[in-house]
Amino acid sequence: MKKYEFELEPYTRDVLFPHHLIKSKKEILELLMEATRYMLIKAPMDAKQAKGRAEKIVLLIDKMSRLFICSDNKAYSIVFPFAVINQENNELRFEFQKDGVEISVDHQLISHFISVLKSESFYSNCSLDFADPIDRMEDDFNKNFWVFTRYLLLMEDGYVRYDIDEKSYRNALAQGNPHTHPLHHIDIFYTSNVACKFGLESPMDNECFIDCINVKTNCKYLKTI
Repeated sequence: MKKYEFELEPYTRDVLFPHHLIKSKKEILELLMEATRYMLIKAPMDAKQAKGRAEKIVLLIDKMSRLFICSDNKAYSIVFPFAVINQENNELRFEFQKDGVEISVDHQLISHFISVLKSESFYSNCSLDFADPIDRMEDDFNKNFWVFTRYLLLMEDGYVRYDIDEKSYRNALAQGNPHTHPLHHIDIFYTSNVACKFGLESPMDNECFIDCINVKTNCKYLKTI
């Protein structure tokens, strides 16, 4: 297993921890690309720098490849769909490698992909409106841009979040239903019709959160009552 940890600067923290609940796959993809962009310019920390640091990005590459975005009171994880190449200067390079297609995931590709996600045509009721910018990207930028876009839109993102939500807990407590929104909890999925919540009896630090999701370590068990 390879593990890379990156210091989370304040300006990047504001981007990767938006001040609203994540509600769509589109937002997940934007966060994935912003985190990837950041890791392209930020060298990984060494073990001494990373030890005990609460706010950081953790990239685990193994049978499970996942990205963990961590702060002192919340953390979330999503799949990381790119191959990682460690260069001699300790900086990382990323590649998309699927279906016989290889594309360097660089700043230009990230900017183009985010621009497509944020374009008005993405929400158009006409499929051709969305196809036009994809077609232009294939002609002007990379012939496999649609292959890259299609894979990310269809992939399972694996979103899991650990949260300490004092406001919602106090509201539930005031209504006499504290167990409907525990102070410490894990959320799985993000849209209201499928999301589920698991309460925790005590706080969970970032390393424990990562360990819970790591398929190479021993499983944690839910206590039934």
